[in-house]
Amino acid sequence: MSFFLVSLIIGFSTTIIVNFIFAFSWNTILDLFICFSVVMLPAGVFLFVGRALPKKFFNDNNKLFIVGNFKNKICNISKVKLWKDLIPVGGRIAGFRLNKLTCPNNIEYLDRFIYESCFAEWLHFTAFVWSFIAIFLLPKNLLFKMTLPISLLFAYQNITSVIIQWFVRPRIVKLRDKMKIKQFTKDKEEISESVEVTS
Repeated sequence: MSFFLVSLIIGFSTTIIVNFIFAFSWNTILDLFICFSVVMLPAGVFLFVGRALPKKFFNDNNKLFIVGNFKNKICNISKVKLWKDLIPVGGRIAGFRLNKLTCPNNIEYLDRFIYESCFAEWLHFTAFVWSFIAIFLLPKNLLFKMTLPISLLFAYQNITSVIIQWFVRPRIVKLRDKMKIKQFTKDKEEISESVEVTS
């Protein structure tokens, strides 16, 4: 089990256990349920909303998904290359895994990879932002004992996935573009050969 999963389990468990030890009541259970629901459940809504958006929205030319200097700097500072393979991938829901490149020579597959990467970035970043909005929607008396720990852990869980997409996608885009040039050159040569044969 990775440090990432262990840290999340310890964080969420500690929040629950501390609340049970110092303020155990049916209200505590209800408050925990409400906090977890308000912070985490909207991510499921974002998933369905994202899938309903036009596919052309999730492409590497969209300004939202261009990996510029700022995003690259975050990747370098966080040393994402060292820990990216330790983070669980949730692509099973879409039937497409982003943790392994299975068809590096297939342009359609690479286009789908880029689409799923943009979608993953949007979904996790939206959930990341929501985790902070949720803080203001929950009762103030729960802030330090429940809301803040749960929100920060959920934000941490999502921002790691966002940073991974910033690191991986430019490399896939570069490979896809290289394969397109290769395919274009091959098609051009085949056309030239067919012209020579017919002339």
